[in-house]
Amino acid sequence: MKKLILITCLLGSTYISAQSNSIETEINSLENAMAQAIVKQDTIYLKKVWAPNMIVNAPINRVVVGGQIKMVASGFIRYKSLESHNEKIMVKDNLVISMGTETLETLGSNYPQAGRMVTRRYTNIWQKQGDNWILIARQASNLCE
Repeated sequence: MKKLILITCLLGSTYISAQSNSIETEINSLENAMAQAIVKQDTIYLKKVWAPNMIVNAPINRVVVGGQIKMVASGFIRYKSLESHNEKIMVKDNLVISMGTETLETLGSNYPQAGRMVTRRYTNIWQKQGDNWILIARQASNLCE
């Protein structure tokens, strides 16, 4: 009986680990696609992965609730390039927290460092809604040069 319980526990932990790895892979793919969508100003894709009331502690030293799609569409958020480097993902039920760095080159005059490469630390919080992962919260801070 003890062997059966041990085997069941080991199989269960292997399943949970495999499921977690699958979710991590999915989140990495979503974050890479999201970065490319921001560069291309693809608001159709962003509407699929950003919650309408997403809260962002933005690198412009403001907390922004909703309206990020309009900021991309208007060119307020506009990047020549954006590359995300995920360092750690934590899966907790229907939430995922991802943390890492991103490097971007800004365009437009709305950004204080327009035309320069900027490195940030970020935290993204994703929530499973139906069959999809949706970004519900984000924090991004520019690193000092």
